[in-house]
Amino acid sequence: MNIVNKIGLEAEFFVLKKGVLAYPRKLGFQVDNFLLLGEMRAKPGKTREETIGFFFDELARNLLIAKKQKVEIIFPGYVEISPELKAETLRAMGTKEIAETKNIYRTDILHLSDDVIENGVLFHTNISNGLHIHFSKEVVHSYFDDKFKEHTDKKFILRNSEKISLIKKMDDNIFPKYAPPIQLKYRKPGYYEDKNWGFEYRSLPMIDAFTDIYQLTSLVDFCFTQLELLEK
Repeated sequence: MNIVNKIGLEAEFFVLKKGVLAYPRKLGFQVDNFLLLGEMRAKPGKTREETIGFFFDELARNLLIAKKQKVEIIFPGYVEISPELKAETLRAMGTKEIAETKNIYRTDILHLSDDVIENGVLFHTNISNGLHIHFSKEVVHSYFDDKFKEHTDKKFILRNSEKISLIKKMDDNIFPKYAPPIQLKYRKPGYYEDKNWGFEYRSLPMIDAFTDIYQLTSLVDFCFTQLELLEK
């Protein structure tokens, strides 16, 4: 029997075409729900080195797409978009889905807004890009049958109480270091999404991991350490 911890990184970004925000999907990038946000979905790693390596593999892949399309990828934390661009984006999305994101402090995203109102008129909307962290823990059991054929059983074992504990540790130790300078509805403590392999921590804004590799290394090391401590 072997316990396998995995951490995965998923970065959101904006794309500029001739200095203007563009729709990433039209240029060959992956996107999630909001069409102005591109996503880099790196494979989860079983070690600190794997997680960081997979992330930079995905970054390089996207930078090559950007070079081919003659556009720029940016990670500003948030941008301001006009009411016209917001309306255009929502129309392109068709229907607006209710977010599956949950919050351990019961903060309801639907009660919050990133709209900036002046004199009763929508002035602009702040759109933020985040760094999502995937936490997974599984038991891997290998055995041989009567014909000496090897089989492997896997079972995810992260309990709800452990998930809540990990989220609180991220909120207390990591989020304050990277908290955005303004109020952003998606960048508050306690946000997560349940997955069949574990959960995704969604509170962090995009950090400056591309000019300071030590920030990313420290973050990944902290995440693995917290998963490892659950075994003691």
